Amino acid sequence: MRVTLLICILATSPLWAESEKISIRGKALCLGSEGKVSHSTDTCTVTNGFVFKTTGGTEYRLSSSDQRVQILSDPRVRDQELEIEGWLRNNDNVEIIKLYSIKGGDRYHPHYFCATCNITAYTPGLCWCCEQPFEFREIQASNTFR
Repeated sequence: MRVTLLICILATSPLWAESEKISIRGKALCLGSEGKVSHSTDTCTVTNGFVFKTTGGTEYRLSSSDQRVQILSDPRVRDQELEIEGWLRNNDNVEIIKLYSIKGGDRYHPHYFCATCNITAYTPGLCWCCEQPFEFREIQASNTFR
């Protein structure tokens, strides 16, 4: 009975009902402290946030609380054409499920890797195990597991 009630509550909740899976291509743009698009690399932080502008011109906000958004603080990722598979929330916010860089029409999986500890991460920084810097990598999507 409790499980059925929980399923009914989730299925009719506003967040669940307003979510739709989408796939979009475009560029990630930095937001300044005032919440508008900024071209300054000084203000390009996860704290200020990012907006994703599709090739068709539609803009979607990317949540700074989404762990996958942190990869956009790296200009090697942010400055490329990107494809995002994600959940559309409230018509203009996207929660990232998968993020790909596009090169020559092919999709690549950008990530960070520590060869010493065999750890893959989606945020730049130091390895959680050995504290050495993660190595940035891009592997063609057809060569990665899903």
